[in-house]
Amino acid sequence: EQALAQRWSQSQMLRRVFRPRVLLYAVGLVAITVAMVTSLYVRTPLKVDVVRDRGTLSRIVAGGMVENIYRVQIGNATEVPQHYVLSASGIEGLQVASEPEVTLDAAEDRWVVVRLQAPYGAAQPGSNPVAITVRAQSDAKIAVAANTTFLAPR
Repeated sequence: EQALAQRWSQSQMLRRVFRPRVLLYAVGLVAITVAMVTSLYVRTPLKVDVVRDRGTLSRIVAGGMVENIYRVQIGNATEVPQHYVLSASGIEGLQVASEPEVTLDAAEDRWVVVRLQAPYGAAQPGSNPVAITVRAQSDAKIAVAANTTFLAPR
């Protein structure tokens, strides 16, 4: 309004618009926008959290296997239903004894009980590091490994 009232020329208006403070604000806004778009592009569309069942430390089950029980929270952050496969690693012969496949609807979170079994004597007595991996069946790049501990009897 001031430019129209005082009849500024186009060069006067451009000098007024392209001041250092205005340019710094524009650069900051562009940097924030680029950072937000980049973080959305590289995010993992899968959330996994593992909690040991505190009621049962470890137990010996049929077949001479040592079993630990975990609660795994799996979150599907995509807009389509996903089918996930659970696996475990860290101890020789470690396997998922419960249902190794889970199907989640779009944007759904679910707690799943996971039983891991290892042959007796395959793990050192006490606490052993293991990883529970949740992988999308439709896209092998969508996978998250959550670290936890496997307790073996002494």
